[in-house]
Amino acid sequence: MKYLVTLFLIVLNFPLWAQTDIVKDSLIKLASTFKFVEGPCTDVEGNLYFSDIIDNKIYKWTLDNKLETIVHNTNWGNGIYINKKGKLWQCEIKGKQITRYTSWDAPEHLVNPNLKNKLNGPNDLWLMPNGGIYFSDPDYSQKESKSNEAVYYLAPNSDEPIQVTFDLLRPNGLVGTSNGKKLFITDHLDNKTWFTHQKKMAL
Repeated sequence: MKYLVTLFLIVLNFPLWAQTDIVKDSLIKLASTFKFVEGPCTDVEGNLYFSDIIDNKIYKWTLDNKLETIVHNTNWGNGIYINKKGKLWQCEIKGKQITRYTSWDAPEHLVNPNLKNKLNGPNDLWLMPNGGIYFSDPDYSQKESKSNEAVYYLAPNSDEPIQVTFDLLRPNGLVGTSNGKKLFITDHLDNKTWFTHQKKMAL
């Protein structure tokens, strides 16, 4: 089955578009050549990064409306995070990994290879101010016996994820506050968004 997803831009009150002729609250089609787009994220300059899961690529949509392919062979890369220095982290679904790119052709896997098979396929991630990483690990496979679905925390300088949620049905998107005090998590099956405090590391 071929998936075809169109990338749209919803223009609101962002200063980035103040100098253009785009009408506020309009919906503009930018491109329609993708298969399954996910993980939108911007850098400090406002460039947009996103992944095409099935096509195994990370794209960059620049401020001057140019589309660039910056990473190939992402192993079904999904959620993306970019820090202020421009370094990029991504969840690998098939690779069952959290990957850091210090350069586009040199991915670094952060999860211990001996532990990654305990994961389903990381979906989304958020970096805390201390460098720790929260990531969701839902199970979207078609197998009858479902595995554990949870949010994990990967501490700085550690390659062993720690499970921090135990009662979510299918955690998906997550995002934290800039001060690192709160983490918001969506539960796809339960149709709810939860938040937790970092110190408790549990809902």
